Amino acid sequence: MKLKQARETETFINEPGYYAIKQDAYCERCNEDHSAVIQLTPSQMRLIISDMKEALKIQGEWFSERDMGV
Repeated sequence: MKLKQARETETFINEPGYYAIKQDAYCERCNEDHSAVIQLTPSQMRLIISDMKEALKIQGEWFSERDMGV
C-alpha cells in the first residue's frame, strides 16, 4: 500500500518478515534524497495501532483542517 499525503509512504512486509514503513525525504542539509525504513514486529504493530487509534480521537487538537484536506 502507498499513501500519498504530505509525504509518500510505502508499507510492505519485507524479506525478514517485518512490517516495514518507508518514507523518502529530502535533506536540506546535504541536498540529497534519503529513505527511512522502520521495521516493526507484530507486537510493536499492536502497540502502534492502539496508540494511533487514541491519537485519532484527539486529532483536532494537533492536526489542522487545512492539513486534513477539508
